[in-house]
Amino acid sequence: MQDSVKSALLTPLMDRLVGDFGLRRYIRTLRVQGQEQVPKSGPVILIPNHRSRWDALIIPYVTGRRVSGRDLYSMVSHDEMLGLQGGVIGQCGGFPVNAQAPSLGALRRGVELLR
Repeated sequence: MQDSVKSALLTPLMDRLVGDFGLRRYIRTLRVQGQEQVPKSGPVILIPNHRSRWDALIIPYVTGRRVSGRDLYSMVSHDEMLGLQGGVIGQCGGFPVNAQAPSLGALRRGVELLR
């Protein structure tokens, strides 16, 4: 399993590029409710139902460092972790899971991050 090593520089840069420039350009009106419900400490699991591919960009933007003061880690389909895209996702806290045959390693990584 590919281990993610979160980049202290790339994560905030991607937050700024994706959130401030990308999302604001394509989604002109983004209304978020309930950000005050995001805990500032302790383990949290967010489970979006993925209505679109935008979810992977919107969830960190509306619940991540700016809102909760914490970086997010994401369990990501192993196919998404390939190539340059996978490198960027890994540097931003993504770690792979094979949805067709989930490994114990992916579950262990999730539990480790929650601790």
